[in-house]
Amino acid sequence: MSKQFLNDPRVRVMRDRRRRERRQRDQGREPDRRRTDRRHPPDYWEDLRHHSVVIVPITVRADSPATTPTRSTQAVQGGATMEITEATATVTQQIDQWMHEGAELIRAIPSVFEERDGLRRRLRSAEEDARRLEAEMTRLQAEVDRLQRGRAEAVEALETYVAEIGRLTDNLRLKAKSP
Repeated sequence: MSKQFLNDPRVRVMRDRRRRERRQRDQGREPDRRRTDRRHPPDYWEDLRHHSVVIVPITVRADSPATTPTRSTQAVQGGATMEITEATATVTQQIDQWMHEGAELIRAIPSVFEERDGLRRRLRSAEEDARRLEAEMTRLQAEVDRLQRGRAEAVEALETYVAEIGRLTDNLRLKAKSP
């Protein structure tokens, strides 16, 4: 994060390394003597308890000596202006790139929805085919069971007929041998 804002004099990167709130025990404290403008709770977006990294703009007061350039700092400020302009150009290029990428993604959304709808239609069709094939399989299994029972009955009937024919031929042979 600090590398990204390294050349920007308006930004100072600071990390909050605290693990928990500062005061652990409620001890008697003296009343808060901070200026009135600092007594308000921090903004949610600037509160480091809620975010690991927060970008807070540095505001320079009008009475600060840093706001009135001297001759020795004017050359440095000119270089800083150049760096700021380059940084702004880089940021502008990044924003343009993100906008183009976002536009491409937005153009891709309808095709994603169409593909999703096509996949849903294919899924419904495949589910209907699966149900149809399952019903046909059940019907064919019932037919196989019926044919196996018929075959078993035919085998049993054939065995009965063969046994009866064998008994009749034995009787005829015995009668033919006896005078």
